[in-house]
Amino acid sequence: MKSNKKILIWDLPIRYFHWFLVIGFSGAAIIALGFGDDHPNFAYHAIIGLILFLMVILRILYGFIGTTYARFKSFLFNPTELFGYLKSALMRNDKPYLGHNPGTAYAMFVMLALIIGIVLTGIQLGLGNENLEELHEIFVYTMLGIVGLHIIGIIFHIFRHRENIIASMIHGKKTSDSESGISSSRPVILIIFLALLSLFTFDLLSNYQEINKTINVPIVGVQLQIGESDSQEEFNNNRYEHEKDDD
Repeated sequence: MKSNKKILIWDLPIRYFHWFLVIGFSGAAIIALGFGDDHPNFAYHAIIGLILFLMVILRILYGFIGTTYARFKSFLFNPTELFGYLKSALMRNDKPYLGHNPGTAYAMFVMLALIIGIVLTGIQLGLGNENLEELHEIFVYTMLGIVGLHIIGIIFHIFRHRENIIASMIHGKKTSDSESGISSSRPVILIIFLALLSLFTFDLLSNYQEINKTINVPIVGVQLQIGESDSQEEFNNNRYEHEKDDD
């Protein structure tokens, strides 16, 4: 008989991180890829990226001090375990996992690394190093591919195991016979997490110069060019109109 017992697996910091990452990366990607770098709001994709960077740093720290299923040691699978899991999933005899399964574990590690790569190359672009633009785009499109595979994996899991893991990342619980759930959802850690993000976001927006499209990054004090200034944009528009008239 299948158990109907629900136990707490995902604490509040993990759940908020997950959904903030979904919303943040989606928003940044839509602004950058959907509107283009000549759009007035293009700079905000860089601001979102810097916020995501702080989130990832905090998530990495939490991977060592968090609750059981938030810690990296709970889902460090070797490549053999990953291939074994994928094979068993295709053969429809894979076992369920309370926390991350090998597939989602590897996807998470890759996504964290890609976000770091995206932001660091984006910072270099903001410092004028245009040679990294192609690498920046490679990271972005690779991230989109991993996200797509992750979504497919989630859908497969839901139909395969009849378990709504999307809902579990909202309320934090999973159905299991096991007694090894977590004892606390860590609300105090969530408050600290939200406070740090709020302060960093406020500082970013306060240091953003909309006319020049520059921003002074808090803590490190580096100034980045995160979009075309109004004067440059006007120059490009005038040049475009002039070339159009010549045609």
